[in-house]
Amino acid sequence: AASALSEPPRNDVKGNILMLKLGILKFSKSKSLSRPMHLAALETLGIEGEYSIYECSPENLNKQFQILKESGVRGVNVTIPH
Repeated sequence: AASALSEPPRNDVKGNILMLKLGILKFSKSKSLSRPMHLAALETLGIEGEYSIYECSPENLNKQFQILKESGVRGVNVTIPH
């Protein structure tokens, strides 16, 4: 996940986002259907995008949100216990 966070968002010459970066922010190692579900939705809608899994402990949640924002992630789902 570290390499995905270091890549800037891809934009066209007008600054429009060419690839939508989304993900799920979770604490546990439990399985989630979010990634395949969202990837299927992006494909069905013809939207170029990625949906990554980001693991984070509750005490690092605020810092992780800032890192995701700075790396161009446009939206995340957040699991319990966050």
